[in-house]
Amino acid sequence: MMTAAKLQDIVTIFKQYNIQIETNEMLITKINQREVEFDANSYMVEQLIQLITRVLADEINKQVWGLLK
Repeated sequence: MMTAAKLQDIVTIFKQYNIQIETNEMLITKINQREVEFDANSYMVEQLIQLITRVLADEINKQVWGLLK
């Protein structure tokens, strides 16, 4: 079960890797300036971490493919 403390721990850990996550209570609203709307209450810790990394991978893919055009 996700708690506010666990969500804050996740935000803190990602920040160590220069990944900024903005929240509004239990709602993740931005990941590295990309607007998202993820209700952390809907995910287990592992699922939320995977979701965040998918957003990051998508951004990296967009940037790399943009360079190849």
